[in-house]
Amino acid sequence: KIKFDDGDVVEAVDWAKVAHSDAPLPSPAAAPEQHPYAAGDRVGAMLPDGTDYYQGVVEGVNPDNTYKIKFDDGEVYDGISWEWMEVSHEPLSPPPPAEPGHSFEEGARVEFEPLEGVTDLGVVEGKMPDGTYKVRADNGDAFEHVDGGKMAASGAPPPS
Repeated sequence: KIKFDDGDVVEAVDWAKVAHSDAPLPSPAAAPEQHPYAAGDRVGAMLPDGTDYYQGVVEGVNPDNTYKIKFDDGEVYDGISWEWMEVSHEPLSPPPPAEPGHSFEEGARVEFEPLEGVTDLGVVEGKMPDGTYKVRADNGDAFEHVDGGKMAASGAPPPS
């Protein structure tokens, strides 16, 4: 995999056609005076070692012109350069609302599925405007937009 000075990346490289260069690397692009993105902006962002843009929302702006991004799959990355981002025109897909009959009160102890195929224990911290839930796992991680259909009341005691 080779990343060229203009930012292009080539995955499959015939190493017989690659030559060493002693030319100095270009200086990085000057950061803009103002942050081009703000918290809440919908963006496509590429991870530094990636080649694809993933959709997400800017959660925070760092003084060094990097950003904290929460991707649509729930992953959060901090330190993404503005050079690896673009405005996204893809709409945010809200998770499906909780199924009827699945209702949990704030403070309820639940077993829930924060990620497909992964179960955890935690406490309901509140209901989101879209009908899903915010749940704090026993390990301290917070999850938003947990589908009530992927939650069940738990009789397990909280961790001590």
